[in-house]
Amino acid sequence: MLWTVFLDRDGVLNHKLPEGRYVTDWQEFHWIPGSLDALRVLAGSRARIVLVTNQQGVGKGLLTSEQLDGIHRRMQADIAAAGGRVDAVYVCPHLEGSCDCRKPAVGLFLRARRDFPDTSFSHSVVVGDSPSDVEAGKRLGTWTVLIGPPLKLLEAERHATAPDLRAAVERVVLPLLERSGAARE
Repeated sequence: MLWTVFLDRDGVLNHKLPEGRYVTDWQEFHWIPGSLDALRVLAGSRARIVLVTNQQGVGKGLLTSEQLDGIHRRMQADIAAAGGRVDAVYVCPHLEGSCDCRKPAVGLFLRARRDFPDTSFSHSVVVGDSPSDVEAGKRLGTWTVLIGPPLKLLEAERHATAPDLRAAVERVVLPLLERSGAARE
């Protein structure tokens, strides 16, 4: 079974800017140490890697969709140069409360499943840094990993916490893949 790892962007891959600020150009995008390594490790598994990110800076007029696409192209180039990959990027550019795709709503995940019909949410992990990421995952029945607090795995709840993406991949995601026989190609 092919697993899907859904990743949030800000606070998981790159440093989140202070509340109310948004990454509006590449100079504001700063990788969290270890996140590129984690993506390289994930790329060696048979898991699909999908970015799902709320980016209401577009809806607020702080950057255009084209500028956001440019940031994501640069991000993808850095990931590829580090030996990693992200198979697809799904963005909610809307303001809060105006759509069905802004997490904790599940529209981005459903769009990914339409594009990748073999996606099974029971064989998926959502890794994010906010309660809305975890809530979206729980609505779908995925495993969830909240970045931030000390590492803890609550298997009965299909939920874990980890200090960063590297720890989440090494201590939660890869063991899940290995138990299901999906860790390596």
